[in-house]
Amino acid sequence: MRELVAVRPLGQLHYSLCMLVLQTTRKTADLLGAPQLQPAPLDLSDSRLGHWTINRVRLGDRSAMFFMNDLTTACFPILEGRKQYTVNDLPPFFAHGVGQLIPLLNLPKAYAGELCDDSNEMILAKATNRSTLGVLNALAGTLHSFIVSAGGMNNVNLSELLVRLNTMPQKTLNWATAKEAIFDALSQRAA
Repeated sequence: MRELVAVRPLGQLHYSLCMLVLQTTRKTADLLGAPQLQPAPLDLSDSRLGHWTINRVRLGDRSAMFFMNDLTTACFPILEGRKQYTVNDLPPFFAHGVGQLIPLLNLPKAYAGELCDDSNEMILAKATNRSTLGVLNALAGTLHSFIVSAGGMNNVNLSELLVRLNTMPQKTLNWATAKEAIFDALSQRAA
C-alpha cells in the first residue's frame, strides 16, 4: 500500500526528488479549505508530465473535481460525494484517476506507476494560465454534454466517455490526442 502524500501550499515548500504541482482555481481551493495560494514557477515540477490543473465542474447532475495535465490535456474527473473534501484527499484522488486512466487508454501499465511515483510530494498552487483553464473547462464541458445528451449520469459508462475524451484530437496538441501526447512524453523521458 502506498504511503499517503502530504499536500502543501506553495508557501510551505520543501523541495523533494519527485514533486507534482497541482494548480487550482480559487473556487476549488476554497472548497478544499486551502489558504491563499501562490502561483507556481513553470520549472518547479520535476514530474514527467509537468503540472496538473484542477477545477470543480458540473458533470450532468453531479459536481466533480476535474484533473487535467497541462502538457498532454489528459484528463479525468473525480465525482464528488457528500463528504467535505480537503487537500489531503487530492493524493488518493490523483492516484485513483491515473490508475484508471492509463489502462483505459491501453497505455503500458508502468506509466501509471511512473506518474504516481512523481507524486511523492504534491504542491498546491494558484492556477494562473487562462489558456490552460480554458482547455480544461472546454474538455469538462464536452464531457458534461456527453452525459446530458445520454440522459444523465445513470445512463452513461463514464469509462467509455473518458476514453472518447482522451482520444479526441486536440487543437492545442496540433491535432494529436491526449493518449498520443502521454505516450510521446513518457517515451521521450524514458529514452
